[in-house]
Amino acid sequence: MQDPTAGGSRHERRRCHSLVETTRTHRPMRNLCAQIACLFLLLGAVLPAHAAALGRRVAVVVGISHYGAADDLSSPVHNAETMAATLERLGYEVRLLRDERAADILAVVGALRLGPTDSFTFFFSGHGVTADGAAALALPSPSGAIALLRLGAITGLVAAAKPAAALYMLDACRSDAAKPAAKGALAADAPGPTQPPKTLGAFFAYAAAPGDVAYDGPPGAASLSPFSFALVEELRVPGQDIGAVMRHVRERVAKLTGGRQLPWSEDALTAPLVLNEAPASPELAALWGRALRGERDAERELGLAYLDGRAVGADVERGTALLRDAGRQNDVPALLALGDVELRQDRSALRPTDRARTDFEAARRAGSAQAAYRLAELDRRALVRGAEPTVAMLALYREAAAGGVADARVRLLSYDLRPPARDKTSGAVESGEVKPGDAKRKAALAALRRQGAAGNMLAAEELGSLYHSVGSPDFDAAEGDHWLDRAIAEGSTEALLIRARDFGEGRGRASDEVKAYDLVMQAAERGDAYAMLTAGRMRQQGTGVARDMAAALSWFRRAAESGEHEGFADLGFAYEAGDGVDRDLAAAVAAYRRGAEFGDPVSTRSLAVMYENGDGVRRNIDTAIAYYERARDLGDVRARASLAVLAGNGLLYSVPDPAKELAMLRETVSSSGDAAYIVKLAKIVEDGIAAPPDRPEAARLYARAAALGSAEAATELGVMRWEGLGLPQDTGKAVAFWRKAAEAGDAVAEADLSKALRLDGKTEADKLEAARWARRSAEAGQTDAMVMMARYLLVGEGGIARDYDAAFSWLETSLAARRFEAAEVLAAMPNDRTLDLPQEQRDRAVLALLVAKYDDDNPLAADALLHSFHVQDGYDAFRAARPMLVRLLDGPQRAPAAAMLGLYDERGVGGQASRTGALASYRMAAEAGYGRAWRRLADIERSDRDASGEGRPQSGPRQAVEDYRRGAAAGDAKAMASLAAMMQAGEGTHTDMPGAFAMLKDAAGRGDRPAMLGLAEGYRDGKGIAASPADADVWFSRAAASGDRLAQRELAGLLLDAPVDARDYSRGLNLLFRLGAAGDTGALGRLDGLGRDAALPRAVRARAVFVLGVLAASKVAAAQPILDRLAAARIIAREGTGYALRN
Repeated sequence: MQDPTAGGSRHERRRCHSLVETTRTHRPMRNLCAQIACLFLLLGAVLPAHAAALGRRVAVVVGISHYGAADDLSSPVHNAETMAATLERLGYEVRLLRDERAADILAVVGALRLGPTDSFTFFFSGHGVTADGAAALALPSPSGAIALLRLGAITGLVAAAKPAAALYMLDACRSDAAKPAAKGALAADAPGPTQPPKTLGAFFAYAAAPGDVAYDGPPGAASLSPFSFALVEELRVPGQDIGAVMRHVRERVAKLTGGRQLPWSEDALTAPLVLNEAPASPELAALWGRALRGERDAERELGLAYLDGRAVGADVERGTALLRDAGRQNDVPALLALGDVELRQDRSALRPTDRARTDFEAARRAGSAQAAYRLAELDRRALVRGAEPTVAMLALYREAAAGGVADARVRLLSYDLRPPARDKTSGAVESGEVKPGDAKRKAALAALRRQGAAGNMLAAEELGSLYHSVGSPDFDAAEGDHWLDRAIAEGSTEALLIRARDFGEGRGRASDEVKAYDLVMQAAERGDAYAMLTAGRMRQQGTGVARDMAAALSWFRRAAESGEHEGFADLGFAYEAGDGVDRDLAAAVAAYRRGAEFGDPVSTRSLAVMYENGDGVRRNIDTAIAYYERARDLGDVRARASLAVLAGNGLLYSVPDPAKELAMLRETVSSSGDAAYIVKLAKIVEDGIAAPPDRPEAARLYARAAALGSAEAATELGVMRWEGLGLPQDTGKAVAFWRKAAEAGDAVAEADLSKALRLDGKTEADKLEAARWARRSAEAGQTDAMVMMARYLLVGEGGIARDYDAAFSWLETSLAARRFEAAEVLAAMPNDRTLDLPQEQRDRAVLALLVAKYDDDNPLAADALLHSFHVQDGYDAFRAARPMLVRLLDGPQRAPAAAMLGLYDERGVGGQASRTGALASYRMAAEAGYGRAWRRLADIERSDRDASGEGRPQSGPRQAVEDYRRGAAAGDAKAMASLAAMMQAGEGTHTDMPGAFAMLKDAAGRGDRPAMLGLAEGYRDGKGIAASPADADVWFSRAAASGDRLAQRELAGLLLDAPVDARDYSRGLNLLFRLGAAGDTGALGRLDGLGRDAALPRAVRARAVFVLGVLAASKVAAAQPILDRLAAARIIAREGTGYALRN
């Protein structure tokens, strides 16, 4: 290679992206004669020392050597790697990119999340040009041509983040891309603004002057370009600000290239900028110089000095970078120290990494026994609580113990002393039981005592725990106290927590919650994260100290920040419940999300629940399932049970799968003592949902749950004993079960006990007790107990005085909840002479049924009305009720009676329809306080003609608006919905979209289905209200849950057509299944389309095909032809009894 200065320099190739002819002095090149050597663009000007320490120092380093054979360069990737190593030693977080494309570079820069105290550095080495007066980077493209990325595209991203400072340095040619010789090489116009933003705090350093070229290193050699070489050398000199660095770089490069390359800079800094800040201590300054040249012992010692703040300001990032560089050279002390630092960072980082394990594994490969022990401890912490040690974990402890690590020997001895129950399927160790008198156990105990006596704190902890284990053959409270005291004296927080547990639970001593709290606080103040969490819970519960939620929340935060990430779950619970803080579901979601990011199973499962229910976040079952599965994999049993329930209701697999639900619940119950899941399993077994009913097994499961304190299980056992289902009939035992559950507050048991005492009671005391339980159950919302209470109030039994108003209140409430027994009682009242009711109350019963039928659309009321009149075929029961309604106009039931007469006149029930009569009756009812009559009145006023042909009254729409307003003020949801429609249309009033939607929302909140649909459509389409897919989801879901087919179709579309990251395939496909099962051809067509859409994830298409297969197997006629067409198109194929996508 020729020397560009004819003086033998090793820097021979120009790296400028142009076709300019070269002189004999420069070696000619094919295609790109003058190549860009190094576009060294250093984004992120570093602040003065005192300011830079406030934020992160971040660098993106890019090297592009490969453009295509003729345009390849020698040094850029090596330049970038060398610069990355140098910046890491100077304390930067470095992202190194080799031969990447523009989109990748922009993505990395855009994802940095720079803050106002951060500084950022970007290094680029490769081809470059000046395009339209601005620097541009030349990059490879998919087509093989060279593409340009303007410098402004990068500086714009950085400027938008407003970091404290930005430094831009290009080691590249700056020749003009517009020259004729260069135009043919440009693949496309460069993205980004023409000129970089002009901002304070920025520094631009270029490898060449405007219009000039920069030189590459020699081909085939791991050498640097002139500019990169000079820059790295100058960065190794401590204390220089960037201006001085560039002056020295300019001098060096000019000498290296014989004056042919002249580095250039543009300075907009407002303060000195020093990248290499040397320690003030002369001793450490000497180490610094050696460290910058890669001497690993110097890097390790200096790194530890920065971590400890020894003779220099503490700087974790710089210390970590130095240790990492020493670790790359297999320096074991550096790797161990680095692993410890990164382990601490992981415990408080938002997104933990596994770098500590990588460091420890590297140290172990280098022969470190301490590294083997640290790896074993990592495995131990990762175990689900109560799980057994794995073979691999014990092997690591043995390796460490063999290498002289005393704590590893202690761990092994403790496992010998407390042999676990071994599980062959889990990877846990197999071992025979060790009995108290076994020689092996005695030897292990003696060895552990020797370790403890020699001052090993871990041994003292283990001995204290062993001797304090109630039920252990070694239990000895005094001996345990002795060892715990020794451990505490050595600084053990674990020993403090063991003592706290003993005082809290009264293990071997009188219970003393105050002392327990004091011990927990001692451990918390020593920095133990679990103690902090426990202190928060004791403050929350008022255990051993006055309840103080502000203090509890503070401890939860401290615990979470200190590495006990379940603290995030406790914070989330507090925000979700509004305990000690304002209820804030979004804050709860944020807390759960933080915990989930750290891998806390409780936070992860809680976040899944929020997504499943749509609390504080848009509902998304796909996301909920992902979090449930992650929590399950982290060992959370409740997450497994939640997945089982989703399988049963059709959300996990899009179609209900009771067999899978049963299997998953059995798995859950086998490993959990949670009574709620046992009861759930028992009900599935008893009802025979997924298999033939097995009442004896259900009874055993209920008994197990009842023994764990489940009142619901005791209630079910009472039913089985009373009816002789799965257990021998025994009414006495049934009453005993119900009494136990009722005393625990179970409303169903209270109702069952009331019935049993009323039917089977032999004394007056039994009757009185029955009435008391009925009242308690009814007041707790149990509708069958409401009916019982009504009966007591109607006849005056059980020590309860007659009270017709209270009786009707209970009956009407129960009837509105569709309780058939309430309709039966009301239907019997007109003719049951044993009740000895006044005629007015008999008439009132008929009136209650009429109101339920006509105003509440209650299907139970129509049959009950027929029964109440002992109607024969062809008899007009409703005509017969008219005289009764007229009688009631003179009594306290005037308002509802008038409303029903208005309805008779409006609809012509029992005679000819009359608008005039209806208007008069409705107005009478409304003015007497029957709020829904205003809506009936307004409906007539708004309409054009009635059935009799009478003309529209002059009051018209304006009067209708006023009457709807009155009905809305009385709480009538249908009046609200009608008024909203008129406000939207400007009918009878001015157009008022905000007011209309506020009214519509109130109506929807009161359960009006058309209002729910209208509100959902408004939120979806953004018509008259700001578009909100999340709110549209909520209201479509509520309407769909009530069985509205239109809402189900619209909701399915909303979920499946949303932006990709917001789609919810689990719910969408489940809705299509339910619609398809009801014969909805549109849903079947949508499933067909999903199966055919190759752009969708394969799993989604496969699920759609699976749903179609289930529908076809369920004899939905239109499903099989769709499957046949998919098979004919070779999209699917038969697989067993179903279908599967082809590969």
